[in-house]
Amino acid sequence: MVVRYQKQQIKIENRKDIKAFLCPHVNYPFENCFCTSFKSSDINKIVYYCGEHFNNCEIYRTHNDDK
Repeated sequence: MVVRYQKQQIKIENRKDIKAFLCPHVNYPFENCFCTSFKSSDINKIVYYCGEHFNNCEIYRTHNDDK
């Protein structure tokens, strides 16, 4: 599989490689995470924030600033 990341095409060879592009909380999301809701109004947020832009996600930052 080939994905675009920061305007570059990167070949993904195995499943572990794709995890670098996903929010670390996707497998065990918080109650208010976008990926827990599949309303049509949240699809764009899921793709954007649960993907490579998770550092910009308010939910991610709230839970990770506690550490």
